Amino acid sequence: MRFPFPPPEEQRAIASFLDRKSSAIDELIKKKERLVELLQEKRQALVIQAVTKGIDQNAPMKDSGVDWIGAIPRHWRLLPVKRIGWFTGGAGFPDEEQGRLSLDLPFYKVKDLGSGAIDFPESADNTIDKQTARRLHATIFPAGSIVFAKIGAALLLRRFRMLKVPACIDNNMMGWVPDERLVDPCYAHLATALLPFDLLVNPGTVPSLSGASFGAQLIPVPELNEQRRICEHVTAATLEADKLIALNQEVVTRLREYRQTLISAAVTGQLDPSKEAA
Repeated sequence: MRFPFPPPEEQRAIASFLDRKSSAIDELIKKKERLVELLQEKRQALVIQAVTKGIDQNAPMKDSGVDWIGAIPRHWRLLPVKRIGWFTGGAGFPDEEQGRLSLDLPFYKVKDLGSGAIDFPESADNTIDKQTARRLHATIFPAGSIVFAKIGAALLLRRFRMLKVPACIDNNMMGWVPDERLVDPCYAHLATALLPFDLLVNPGTVPSLSGASFGAQLIPVPELNEQRRICEHVTAATLEADKLIALNQEVVTRLREYRQTLISAAVTGQLDPSKEAA
């Protein structure tokens, strides 16, 4: 491979220029990333408060007996996941069935969990028809189901999505279908995202979550109308935080791209460090 080599003095000028610029950019990136962390912590604290304490600050409280939940309003119930819905894993998805578009059902994979969203998009990179779902013994999860990874590193990323339309999922994920007579899907999504998954995973080189462990987890359950009010409160209260988080994450991405562009331009002679410094 051939590389451009300017005279040593010019090399040193380029290196000095890039050190200064990169240091300034890196410092700004650190500040933006720290701001994102603080916004995410604030958002999480707000959700925890709403899901475990409600939005009535004057409600009489009782001890839940669960460390991560603490005290809950006295009129709430504490129920295991297995009593307020059903759940099961996804199905294997052969290579020859992948990549098909515009069929009846989206077929989501772990990579589709993404980050930063509540719902899955209605469209997917893979779709199947109902006949194929039956052949693969794939459960068709209804809209409102909560989906998350059940094995591998993705399990610890704490990404939980709600289906907007009926869909199938691959065998590295689990779907929980809350009983809508007891639990609003939006509230179920908020509560599931607070479960201590890092303490539930089976030990080993590959993290995994069993249905028994998940089903035994206790969730605070207010009446349906109160659940819906909590969801409305959380949605409104976190809207601004979500916008700021997305904005600053985009700034971080742009800063990294700018740094790489700057380095490329400097070492290929597309900019003059002396002029840029001036």
